[in-house]
Amino acid sequence: MSDSYKHTLARIKQANKEAGGKNYLGGSDVAMLIIEPMLYPQERIQEFTHSIAKRRSRNRWPSLVSERLKANGPTTRLVDLECEKGEGTE
Repeated sequence: MSDSYKHTLARIKQANKEAGGKNYLGGSDVAMLIIEPMLYPQERIQEFTHSIAKRRSRNRWPSLVSERLKANGPTTRLVDLECEKGEGTE
């Protein structure tokens, strides 16, 4: 996300090369050059928060969920587990 400004600049430089000196800058390009630097801090904070949340969520899942994420699959059915606990009966 925070690299979008770099991508915009690269796209504008490419358009400049392709245009050969003609008017290559469109209204959307100008708007992106003005708006993207203002949104940069917000995007960096969002990326930082996301990376922290990903790191903190690892290994915090219940064993029941972790068992189901293994490559060989779950060894029991959820219905059977619920019946054992008595949650399946009303």
